[in-house]
Amino acid sequence: MVRELAEWNPDRYREVTRWLLREALLAYSQKLKNDAREAYRFDVLAYLLQLPWRKKGAKSQAPVIPEILKD
Repeated sequence: MVRELAEWNPDRYREVTRWLLREALLAYSQKLKNDAREAYRFDVLAYLLQLPWRKKGAKSQAPVIPEILKD
């Protein structure tokens, strides 16, 4: 978790470990939401780009919104 919050920068590890636990957990939660949002946007874009070339009648499901983003 420390590596993720420090963005894999070893120079920031000490700084992150000094954060209050609440602040670290809130920051990590926000990072998870941002990562899920980015992945979902990519999935939607890929789905929309492929849509015009799909055969009629072929079943295609739009990406499902991740649970973490439903709040």
